[in-house]
Amino acid sequence: MDWATPTNAELLALSGGALAELRARGVVRTANAPAGDLAERLVADAMGGELAPNSQKSWDVLAPPSQPGPWTRVQVKARVVTDSANAGQRQVSAFRSWDCESVMFVLFDPMYQVRAAALLPTEIVHEHATHVDFTASDRVFANDAILALGDDWTERLQTAGLWAETRAPVSEFTVERIGLTPAGGVHSVAVADAAGQIVEITEYDEDGRDILRTYGVWEGGTA
Repeated sequence: MDWATPTNAELLALSGGALAELRARGVVRTANAPAGDLAERLVADAMGGELAPNSQKSWDVLAPPSQPGPWTRVQVKARVVTDSANAGQRQVSAFRSWDCESVMFVLFDPMYQVRAAALLPTEIVHEHATHVDFTASDRVFANDAILALGDDWTERLQTAGLWAETRAPVSEFTVERIGLTPAGGVHSVAVADAAGQIVEITEYDEDGRDILRTYGVWEGGTA
């Protein structure tokens, strides 16, 4: 497989599908692998902010202020939710510090598409936290009641810059396996540039799963 070919969304879907199967087989216990890093990147893109250094423990994104004043430190908490009615799946990672101005909760579906996102002032989240003496931390569930107390950022994260693909599928077509395409694929996807010119074709096998070949197109032929 040519890993440079799939879009961001397609690669995340592949990752989500693989993790779901590994979880079903008992190889891993959660489906959260890229959730934290992905959420932080989406929040930074949507806010026009900056990611915190890896060593930073109290916040994850530095966001520009909505009015003159200091930048806002945002702590991002993310979870993959396969069953929205399962309260346990809404528990985010423990809060060990409240040294930030805002908290962004991001809930993904198993394919890493944003289910829900909300931005809350830190003090409101702290009020709804439960202290756990054993771990010296605070526990919070990103349930619907808490999300409703904040600003809804769902749509803004769903359309954040990370999802802006460099190429957009514009048409799909089926071809006969009679040598009409270089690899003899039976299902192909054409990709066009901003001007509508087809610049790439990807051929799949008869099951529509394995990529046989991806090649560029120019006027009068293919590469």
